[in-house]
Amino acid sequence: MLYEAAAPDEKRPFPRRIIFTGWFDTGEQGKEWPGDFEIVPHGKPLTWDAARSVPDGSGGAPWLRIGLRGARPLGSRYAINLRYRLSMPGPLRVAIAERNGQEAETVAETVLADPVTGAWADMRAEFTCETTDRTATEIQI
Repeated sequence: MLYEAAAPDEKRPFPRRIIFTGWFDTGEQGKEWPGDFEIVPHGKPLTWDAARSVPDGSGGAPWLRIGLRGARPLGSRYAINLRYRLSMPGPLRVAIAERNGQEAETVAETVLADPVTGAWADMRAEFTCETTDRTATEIQI
């Protein structure tokens, strides 16, 4: 879920403006869910579907590129929540990017240096932007 972050002194139970949310339980990858990833069923006893990484186009490193189905305006502060499961240790990079044709410019990114490996875990990252006229077209993990 990509959403507008609360101001530092604000305590609200739910974001005021949701920018994008992705549940891969319905639709087809490539049609309703553009990007580079594979939709796979979750292991039992859980029943939802998940996005699995695929080799990127250049060096074969695993990644997910989730298209946001168009440009999404970002405010000066926004955040992302995601649930992940890594099979190999190493840093986890999460980037918000704006794609123009074949080139993608990173708008913001964070790196989780020591993520949980071998189990499902939750991650939350907040971002700030100096300008309020930026848009995002994809999330890269």
